[in-house]
Amino acid sequence: MPLSKFHKILWCLLVAFICSACYIKPFNVLSEKEMTDVLVDLHLTTAAVNIRVPIEQKAIRQQYINAVFEKHGLTREEFETSLDWYTKNSKQLSAIYDAVELQLTQMETDVDNYVYHPELNPANDTIDTINIWMRPTRFHYALKATDSLRFEWHDSNFLTKGDKLIWSYVLKLSKSDTLPAPTMEFGVKYTDGTIDSIRHRMHGDTLKRQITVTHTMRSQPIKLWGIFCASEQTDDKNVTIDTVWMTRIFNKKSHPLDTAWRTHLDTLQKRTYNLPLPQKVMETKLGKANELMALPDKMPR
Repeated sequence: MPLSKFHKILWCLLVAFICSACYIKPFNVLSEKEMTDVLVDLHLTTAAVNIRVPIEQKAIRQQYINAVFEKHGLTREEFETSLDWYTKNSKQLSAIYDAVELQLTQMETDVDNYVYHPELNPANDTIDTINIWMRPTRFHYALKATDSLRFEWHDSNFLTKGDKLIWSYVLKLSKSDTLPAPTMEFGVKYTDGTIDSIRHRMHGDTLKRQITVTHTMRSQPIKLWGIFCASEQTDDKNVTIDTVWMTRIFNKKSHPLDTAWRTHLDTLQKRTYNLPLPQKVMETKLGKANELMALPDKMPR
């Protein structure tokens, strides 16, 4: 290859590299996929905060935004560094926002098509739902060292294989450096002795968080339980649990519920709905609080 031709090729490669250098992402810039995921969560969180948190409560609103960064293992500064780079590279930024819009649009479509809650679809005539939580739906108390709050339910004749349970509540923990990782657990024991359990780490940052557990019975269940574990600590921990509910989603043709059963359940729920805990129970007698949360051992037939 003649030398002059080699120099021309080398020069062309150098010019191409210089022209494309501004598009080479630094190591500390999020990938397009990571940036898309963060922005989707920020859009959803901002929309929820605008509805639920007054605009004058700026510190609380910022806490929710910071929680998004924490979820993705980022600091606000790291996110802003990535956003600044993408802002200077409009082609990549445009592709990211197209992906964000696509995800948000798909979520909206899925909601409209009952993807997340098929049991609510009026066109589905085989699925029925019922709230089976029959104890107070709101609690506030101070947990001491190693305390926990739990419920258990034993009834192999009510739930059946294929049922789906959705257990949900809103939880708020007071901030404390001595309680780094309290946990929530939901479990199911089956007739063959096997157990399914789900654990979730809580955050002691004073934010209200919606905790939702969805589980489908893979066999015949004989026991359900849920527990909030305070873990080890040296000071009291104020805990607020609100809007507790547990929905059973089942096949109403193979396992129908008669009108008398529904009426009885409705009566029990009205008696306990948002029943306040006595002050002495909140402060000192957690055992009684556990009794209040416990589901009855047997359901009416």
